[in-house]
Amino acid sequence: MSRLTALLLALTTALATGCASGRSASSVELDGPRVAREHAYTQLLEIRAGGDPAVRGYLVEFTAVPLGIRDERPYPVGTVLVQDADMTTVGFVTPSGSGFAFDDAGTSHERGRGTRADVVGLILGTREPLRFRAIVAGP
Repeated sequence: MSRLTALLLALTTALATGCASGRSASSVELDGPRVAREHAYTQLLEIRAGGDPAVRGYLVEFTAVPLGIRDERPYPVGTVLVQDADMTTVGFVTPSGSGFAFDDAGTSHERGRGTRADVVGLILGTREPLRFRAIVAGP
């Protein structure tokens, strides 16, 4: 099962029951057009921790699509993918605020619930205060 499939399964379960059970997933190469379609209408934010100037990771937040456009993305509005500094998805936050991290096998494990900063910190394994800054796409 792909990591994407595992993410969708965990999100669906979390949204339906309020908790998620992990399923094993293997890495998969995603084709560019599919990734672009699945990540349409998102906001990309960089994550920095404490006073460290280095980027610790990224958030991909799924925002509402404009009126008249059919939303066919695999994630509900409000879902946040958590990526490491190499832009590898390492976890996600559900619209209800539950955070899940993937282990090396691709299985998702609940890390907690709370504010975005707290949950993202749990997923990234840091207790330092996090700062988020939107990355604006170029022309």
